[in-house]
Amino acid sequence: MLHWWSSVWTLMACAPPDAEDVPVEIEEATEFLFAHIDDEAPDTLQLVIEQTILPYVQAKLDAVVDPSDPFDPGYFTDLSPLTEANLGSLSLPEGTLAEDQRVPVARAYRSRHATASFRQLAAVADRTCIEPETTHWAQREYTTDPDCYANGECTWIAAIQPTLKVNPLAAIWYDQHLEQRKLSIEVEDEPWDVIVSRSFLTESWASKNGNNHWDQLWTLDVVVDQPDGAVTWSAYWSAMRVQWLTDGILATSVRAGMVEASAWADHFIAQGTPHPDCPHVRGAPMPERWPNGSE
Repeated sequence: MLHWWSSVWTLMACAPPDAEDVPVEIEEATEFLFAHIDDEAPDTLQLVIEQTILPYVQAKLDAVVDPSDPFDPGYFTDLSPLTEANLGSLSLPEGTLAEDQRVPVARAYRSRHATASFRQLAAVADRTCIEPETTHWAQREYTTDPDCYANGECTWIAAIQPTLKVNPLAAIWYDQHLEQRKLSIEVEDEPWDVIVSRSFLTESWASKNGNNHWDQLWTLDVVVDQPDGAVTWSAYWSAMRVQWLTDGILATSVRAGMVEASAWADHFIAQGTPHPDCPHVRGAPMPERWPNGSE
């Protein structure tokens, strides 16, 4: 794992990356960013965002999204499973396969908030009512200094987030690992701030009775400053075994959850309070947590 010597990076003379190192297809670029977010030198990451991610996202949003509609869900596209070769320093949880991933998807959308606001949001430990309604309770335990990241003095934040997910079919606790990095790119000779985030599970998690399992969860978010806020590219890969959950229901649920999550996050950034549709209580005690897969 990377040592975060931000001050050293600014002094090092790094050779520019070769053009062949920069993936030009959006899916390859997405997988590259997920695998390489913790690369010590940021040069190739920045070029991937400048040359592939940002132009693709802007083109899709300009073509299909109404910028005057604050409720426009954005642009969605299907993805291929995230394979072991594209996990970088990570591995598939024991006993799981890439082909187990169901309905992987990516979304492009606009936010009225800049990356500085999202950095500050990343440092909020209580995630209840920031994440979608199925997150009944979530609390981040930081492994880096969140205040240093929020105020812009550090470029990296990491946490482990115990999370209780509940829907009509299952209730599952899991520990989600989260990493986020601040970068900067140049667009028409203007510097724009960027944040790149990934999250993942390191093991399969089971419901209390052991009938349902969340085997994999991988996410990537790229947020790029714009004159009027930011554009975001979000990718989501998951593998779960839940009784009666069809791929059609899962696809609808995942896409709706992605839209809800961004709306609730935007509301929290703007107002500092939970979205009015959130039925949960922020600051509530941790609910009962059962051992993983217990009967």
